[in-house]
Order: sequence, then C-alpha cells, then structure tokens
Amino acid sequence: MSIVQTELPVTAARVEEYLAQLGRAYPFLEIEQLARSAYGRPLWAVTIGEGERRVLYSAAHHANEWLTATVLLKFIEDYAEALQNDTDIGGVNARQLYQTATVMESGFEKADLPDSFFDVVVGNVPFGDFGVVDKKYEKNHFLIHDYFFAKSLDKLRPGGVMALITSKGTMDKQAENVRRYIADRAELLGDFCRGCGYCMPCPKNVDIPGTFAAYNRRHTESKFWGLV
Repeated sequence: MSIVQTELPVTAARVEEYLAQLGRAYPFLEIEQLARSAYGRPLWAVTIGEGERRVLYSAAHHANEWLTATVLLKFIEDYAEALQNDTDIGGVNARQLYQTATVMESGFEKADLPDSFFDVVVGNVPFGDFGVVDKKYEKNHFLIHDYFFAKSLDKLRPGGVMALITSKGTMDKQAENVRRYIADRAELLGDFCRGCGYCMPCPKNVDIPGTFAAYNRRHTESKFWGLV
C-alpha cells in the first residue's frame, strides 16, 4: 500500500507523518529537520544517494503548492521502493542512480546548504511583494522570488544547470540590481510556458503566466550545459 496518498492535500502535519512512515519503511533515507519556517512549521530535507553528482529539488512552491509537494513526496517513495527492490525509476536503474547521484529534497529559506555545490537545482519559486530575512542577502533588498533565484544560483556549482518555474515577475523584471545579479552569474538557456494550466486558478486570484526558466551557472571554461 502506498504511503503517500496523492489524492489528499498535503498539510504540514501530513508531511511529517509521511516522512515518519517513509523513514520506517526505507531506513536508508536520510531525513532531517533543518529549521522552522516563519510560521513555525518544520522545514525538512530528505537525501537519497551517495554519488558525486548532486541534485537539489527545492521544496518551495507557490499557488497550488500542495500539488507540487505531493509530487516530491511521491518521488521519494517511488525512488526508495525501486531502490529497495532493485528495479528502475524513470527508465534508470535505481541502484545505479543511488551510486552515481545524491538527490536532496529540501525546504530552502533557512536551509544551511553549501555554495557552489549542486550540479542541478530544480524548483518552483514562491512570489510576493515582500522580502526574506537572510543576513547574507539583506543588502540586495530582494523580493522573495528574486531571493530564491539568487540563492539557487549561489548553490549551483560552475557549469551546473538551474531549472525554475516562475512568473513574469522574474522574466520581465525591471529592477536593475536583480537583473545584474542574475546576469553576472548565469546565462539563459531558454524559457517556455507549457500551457498546462497547473498554476491556475491561483488561490489568491493572481494571474500567473507560468514560465519555466533555465539558467546555466557561468563557467570560465565552458559556455553552456544542455538541459535534459
């Protein structure tokens, strides 16, 4: 029987229960509470793998966030089950993936993650007309979506790839400091909207033209890495 019930909305309490059950079923999962959010809710990180390639799935989402939280939780379960049974996930042998890549799913705002560390960063940035309390970035006066872009770039190693779902608030940004921060550290590989309608309707009645943005962390010895 599946632990993660995909038909149910995800709450903080349900996430905690899912992770507790997953930890008991799959002891090789590394599950830790990193900190607490501004609302006092626990921020969790789950790590799978022991390989040199490092992938961060940032569990920070906006709009219909319980949908994407469910996707990440279900991915953890499917990967762990495939690893335990020595079967494939997404056409790749789970054991080989475990040995070659380290996958981390994590909250982001208060996560103490090393800079220039991850090969790939994937996420869905939150948005709003407010900033985030983080001493490292306080001089930049970033709004929350700009903050997530900046911090994601800083966690990416040179030559790595970042793929984030965002809105025109990022893509049409007028603030020069934000555009300069990104341009100094990354090159745009491409952007597109799949027209899937996932992000609509927004619970806050915000018109969100979902845009997928991929940035390649600048490297002095290479121009681009492919996005697959």
